[in-house]
Amino acid sequence: VSNRKQYQKEISLYSIIFHSCFPNARYQVLADHSMILRATQNVSKGDELTISYLPIYQPTFRRRMKLKNNWMFDCLCERCRDPTGLNCKECRKGTVLPKDSTGPMDCTDCNFSTSSSSVSNTILVFENNIELFLDEEPSSIEFKIESWKDVLHPNHYLIFLLQRRLLDNIVSRGSLDSRENLERILSLAQNIFKVIDRLEPGMSSTRGRILKQIHKPSLLLAQMDLNEEKDQLKGVHASNKEHYKEHEDCRAVPGRLWTCRLQ
Repeated sequence: VSNRKQYQKEISLYSIIFHSCFPNARYQVLADHSMILRATQNVSKGDELTISYLPIYQPTFRRRMKLKNNWMFDCLCERCRDPTGLNCKECRKGTVLPKDSTGPMDCTDCNFSTSSSSVSNTILVFENNIELFLDEEPSSIEFKIESWKDVLHPNHYLIFLLQRRLLDNIVSRGSLDSRENLERILSLAQNIFKVIDRLEPGMSSTRGRILKQIHKPSLLLAQMDLNEEKDQLKGVHASNKEHYKEHEDCRAVPGRLWTCRLQ
């Protein structure tokens, strides 16, 4: 269910919930082996409820391979056909995508083709490299993100994880004393939300963690904006103060317009 209304437990026979790389529901198995299924976004009447059999943030080739090996089907969903994998090293324009779970990966723009094992080895190098940036300076992580975009698509899950690492790093350092840092945090969060909106639309723990991280920075930036507007209003009031004084001694003359004695 997508709200907090409580329903009684029911025992029945259900079909296996189908997989989707864009699931609209998630499940929780309790200690008594009962299961709670919750919608993560609005589900229209007649729509199929789906869950993800695998962690959401995994590369396409790994998801498809695990689905093939464990559940015996090739996933041909929109996400698995979405060109957000490795950039083609030949033409630098296209993206290499798999045709099936174990076959070669072809560029979307040129005739370049590579094996899935070559791609998986490349991804593994990047994944191992991420752990080296746990305590790096934010500027070092930002540099790494830009350099990785030469090989990885900007929406690749590894770029997403590195952006998450950068946000954690900045917030944990408590650098919330300047407008530049606050705007930097919120801008980074917006980029992260774009990926979350794509991969985990609706309610998710990932979205909740990011919202919690940017709660204080959002309030501090709003307070800065308010203080600056107050200062601007004070300046306007001070500049017009003398003008107001010139019209303090105004009186009406019978049969005439209002007249004022200037100070």
